[in-house]
Amino acid sequence: MKNDKLHILAGRGLILGTLLGGLAACGGSSATTPTVTPSPSTSPTADEMLLAQSALNDQYSPINYTDLSSIQTSGSATYNGYIGGDLSNTADALPDSVIGEMALVVNFNNTSVSVSGSADNFRDGNNGVLTGNLQFSDGALDRDGDPSSDATLTLSADGTLTDASNRAMVFGSRLEGDFLEADSAGVGGNVLGRVSYGGANQDFDGSFIAER
Repeated sequence: MKNDKLHILAGRGLILGTLLGGLAACGGSSATTPTVTPSPSTSPTADEMLLAQSALNDQYSPINYTDLSSIQTSGSATYNGYIGGDLSNTADALPDSVIGEMALVVNFNNTSVSVSGSADNFRDGNNGVLTGNLQFSDGALDRDGDPSSDATLTLSADGTLTDASNRAMVFGSRLEGDFLEADSAGVGGNVLGRVSYGGANQDFDGSFIAER
């Protein structure tokens, strides 16, 4: 798990596999970040999110995990960024990949954390709009853990995304990651779960990254 996460945060982009089809070629760590003209829509396009996500990924590479002893024990912080991944069944009619914006609210305490917030404005690999959102819940922070060997922050991201053909896909997923930089300015890691539609289930694998 940790080796995968290191690859995700340090590689060409946070989303694994064939995320967004041909748009995956736009990801990558490079000296310059490609520019893109903002969409007039209030919802960013898939390529805009992928480019912004790749730039955010580069910003936190190489990885510097937050020392758990320095993570605040009171108050809250909101992290804004991107979440997405691949559906395992590429032979069905459902989207093969999704990407969206996320706003994660973390409430800190002496022993762990609680979370709230959601991810929305999702697009699929063909830039199709997906309505609905994923809600964040069940947050936990292992203050005695070791971020260099395992994820210390976990939370759930569940909800329904509906595509242009009115196919309602039920997502049940788990975020596993860590706080980043000395002042916990960022947070990122893996997304693992499944998608249910029409009585059939398939795996969902991806990643997330966000910053204050």
